[in-house]
Amino acid sequence: MTKRTMNNLSYGLNDPSDLLKKLKHDAEHIEPEFHPYSIFNFVLTSACLNEWIIKYYRSIIPNELSTGLDPRNDNNLPNDTEKLISDSSCLPNRGHRILPQVKDCICICSLVANASKHFHWHKGIESIGSEPIINSWYKYYFTRTGPGIYIEYKGANYCITQIRDILVQFYSNLLPYIENKYKEALKD
Repeated sequence: MTKRTMNNLSYGLNDPSDLLKKLKHDAEHIEPEFHPYSIFNFVLTSACLNEWIIKYYRSIIPNELSTGLDPRNDNNLPNDTEKLISDSSCLPNRGHRILPQVKDCICICSLVANASKHFHWHKGIESIGSEPIINSWYKYYFTRTGPGIYIEYKGANYCITQIRDILVQFYSNLLPYIENKYKEALKD
């Protein structure tokens, strides 16, 4: 018996493009209140979207073409990740490479979603609060200030609005990128 997927049984969300629409919907509700429900929905949807992308495209793309679909691993992010972020104003450190900052946001959502599901934290997230912890020169220069929810991860502070803006851009551009790569590979 074949494994049943969201394509076989569904409640209206069938593939990554459907979940991307939900991510965008959840993203619209992040501001201005920073309500915990809105953040919870966005983070969980983002973590699920990451999993769906990996599993969905591996199910339709032959193995030799599906490498590079697991964004949680540096080696598996597309080489063109830098091109998938067109507006770099949301990045904490615009002078730093984009790829690690995208990976950080993906990992933050995965860790927060996992902690929310299992009610306990694993290593990675150092703090979450309504104000950033600025205890180094790096954080002083590369931390957004103002109202928000701040997550400290690997020595850097990310505001939830930065995570939102980075991931909505990344996933919005990643899905067409994967589709185009797959179509190009089929032509060869």
